Amino acid sequence: MQKRTLPAEVTDNIVDELCATGDKKSLSSIALASSTFLARAQSSLFRVIDLNKTPCLSLNSKRYTTFKELLVESPRARWHVRTLLIGDFPLIYTGEGMTCLRSSHPGDESSSQHFLDREAIQNCSLEKAEALASILGMLPRVEHFAINDPSSYLLEWHALPSATQTAIAAFCQQISITSLYLNKIRDPPPSLIANIAQLSQLTSLHLEDISVDLENIHSLNELTNLKSSLTKLRKFWLIPPGLYAARLQHYNINIVGEVILQAARESLEYFTWHSLAGRHDPINVGILRNLKFICLRIDSFVVYSVAIRPLIVQLTQAERATVEVIELRAIQSISGSELKRNMADWTEFDELLQHSAFSRLVEIRVIEYYPHLFLFLENPPKAAVFPTLFSKSRERGVKVNVRALADCGEIL
Repeated sequence: MQKRTLPAEVTDNIVDELCATGDKKSLSSIALASSTFLARAQSSLFRVIDLNKTPCLSLNSKRYTTFKELLVESPRARWHVRTLLIGDFPLIYTGEGMTCLRSSHPGDESSSQHFLDREAIQNCSLEKAEALASILGMLPRVEHFAINDPSSYLLEWHALPSATQTAIAAFCQQISITSLYLNKIRDPPPSLIANIAQLSQLTSLHLEDISVDLENIHSLNELTNLKSSLTKLRKFWLIPPGLYAARLQHYNINIVGEVILQAARESLEYFTWHSLAGRHDPINVGILRNLKFICLRIDSFVVYSVAIRPLIVQLTQAERATVEVIELRAIQSISGSELKRNMADWTEFDELLQHSAFSRLVEIRVIEYYPHLFLFLENPPKAAVFPTLFSKSRERGVKVNVRALADCGEIL
């Protein structure tokens, strides 16, 4: 009896429809039911691998080891992974312990709370790290790689097993990677940044709360003398360390940022930068030849004076009209009365934007963000002040858009 098979277009459409609906259970079923669906279904099932989808650290460590075993047993699956999300390695945990849910869906009847003590937490983290070293060596086509997106725990680089350190450093050299997100990593070696700066195909780079130890002069020279090839980088986020930065004065993410900016000076179009709280660490954006969008954090007028104003002046001195959009964030930290008291600074800001270097400017975005709606209600919008800001820019047709955002969505 002749074996009948569906046309490839039909089987592909079936798989694509299931993929569009997010029905991974059905995708898994048809992949097992017939070899006709296997390749297409695997491509959808393994395209995005998020190893952090569980609120339980012990289950999360098992997720890593299970995925490692799957890659060993099913080599074909390795070639389908395009996005890899990893994180939460509390290898150095100083608390007494934590209570977590066993289920990844807290509403399930199968959910149950349990307690992990300090030793259990560190053992789970070590198990994850050791599995990760093997996982990274088996994924040749990852395009987007993220560490700690999002994350609750700081990753102490020196606490990682040496095999995991080596695996991450090697993985960040992989030529398939076009997008990289690194967050909450303390003390990675400058050589890791050097590897990243050689990714000629990289188009998007997010560095947040990264503290590279540059106290050693040899390490500093390793970065500043770097010959980079970031000729395709279009988007770059540079956000400095947070709470622990004040205790680690020799950590300076802006030196790393300068290396990246220098490497991507011809290609970079989108740049987000937050000044390090309490410190004047200039960043040289004047070298960027094609900058179109710049996002800045302005949560106080001290930040404006020591960080934002020098940056804007750099752009005027560059005599290069490329910027089309300026976005100002964290403005919710400034009260309405403080805005009024410092109108001279806003007026000066507006004056600087009349320079020919900003002749292509079409929009200024002012963003207030409130994690909780009640914070917005306690701090009513600065409606009486905002319409008076950037009056000269408005007169020449620049749009000034003010938005208030909260976790529940847009509220203004």
